[in-house]
Amino acid sequence: MPYQSRELSLFNKPDLYSNWGKAKHHILSKTRKLETKGWFPFPGTQLHAIDLGWTHNEIQAFANQSHSLLEFADNLFQKQMMEDHASVWVEKTPSNSYCFRQFLHLDPTNKVILCVRNPKDTIASLVNRGMSEFFATVLWVYNIQSALALRESPRFFLVKYEDLVKFPEETLSGVCRFIGVDFHKQLPSHHIEKKDLYSKLSTWQNDPGDTIKASPSTFANLPERQQARVIAAMNFVRVFSGSQHTDERAEYNCIDVAELLSYETSDISSSGYSFLYPQMIGDWTKRLLLGYSTKLSGYPARIRS
Repeated sequence: MPYQSRELSLFNKPDLYSNWGKAKHHILSKTRKLETKGWFPFPGTQLHAIDLGWTHNEIQAFANQSHSLLEFADNLFQKQMMEDHASVWVEKTPSNSYCFRQFLHLDPTNKVILCVRNPKDTIASLVNRGMSEFFATVLWVYNIQSALALRESPRFFLVKYEDLVKFPEETLSGVCRFIGVDFHKQLPSHHIEKKDLYSKLSTWQNDPGDTIKASPSTFANLPERQQARVIAAMNFVRVFSGSQHTDERAEYNCIDVAELLSYETSDISSSGYSFLYPQMIGDWTKRLLLGYSTKLSGYPARIRS
């Protein structure tokens, strides 16, 4: 049985891979001394906010004594793994995809899993949470394409939400085989944090402990005008994801990435997209003022017909 950690925003920091000896001293920092080099900087880690059974002093001591990020993580998770009788650990921060390549290089037994959902529904969900169509689209393309750069690796595994809904046992058993643990139809109760699950699964309209069922399409529930804006962003926002995370600089829009994942795109067409320009300019300005790594000089997104 695997131990699943909560999102720590730990494995998405390139400095923890390339400069562990220096970066480890900021492992509990909430500042931008340790940040993600991706579409969003995610400054610091969540180690100060999540209870893993250690004090902050003990966590920093683990970091100081460890010779690599992997050694630190093994020490960090050991108490919870013993309590759960777990043989492997899993950490699920979405922006881990920025550093999939570095994580695989840490150890030949390391593996990565990419979980995806139809981009129309994912982007619609992000827009419902307050993001602009431009920002939500770039976020999805950047994250997913960063991960797909490793799709030919035997240590990469793809899981679709739609498969999880339609074929839950087959999909989960495939994940278990990939990470080398036995598959059990019923997850032991000590692995379930019901408060956490209720908050996270409410958008899926699922009851924790019940079987996973399909929820109505988030995209289909949007007003028609909002649907048109999402479709326009999917067509006309283009991302240079190769600038930091792939061997070759490549330009993608959401449709390109959706087709790589075998999602149907023949029904996706659009017309007007002028509303995207002020959204992009506003994002440029914010990045310039805040000093993000993806500011004007390294901005990875464009609007093109």
